[in-house]
Amino acid sequence: MYETPLDRLERDAILHWALPPEVQEDGEAVHARLKAGDFFSGCADRDGSAIT
Repeated sequence: MYETPLDRLERDAILHWALPPEVQEDGEAVHARLKAGDFFSGCADRDGSAIT
């Protein structure tokens, strides 16, 4: 985290701590989706149910 460039800090924090690993694979697409306000597409709860 300390070596992360400032312009990537927000993106890296969201990708590494807020999203499940399978969503992290396509980082740039995820970042664009989050900036557009779509926070829950492709996310599921512990039971596997989609989060809406």
